[in-house]
Amino acid sequence: MTLIADKDDSALEQNRRRLIQDFRREAAQYERRYEIPSSQVKTALAEGRLQETAEIAAWLLILAALVLLSRNHARPSRPE
Repeated sequence: MTLIADKDDSALEQNRRRLIQDFRREAAQYERRYEIPSSQVKTALAEGRLQETAEIAAWLLILAALVLLSRNHARPSRPE
């Protein structure tokens, strides 16, 4: 059972890393397109320098997903 769990955990970790890479790449595309760093998107929206469009909303979702994926991703122990 431990081997299966280890393989499952390894696959999950690989998927998490792949998602982080993909989301970082997408965020970089938005940064180039809008000429603003991701760290300033919320401020730019609040100041009216950006308008909240579907594309900007997608960018914000990507940034939120990156935060969640990058956090300490410890999961509760699985029952034996």
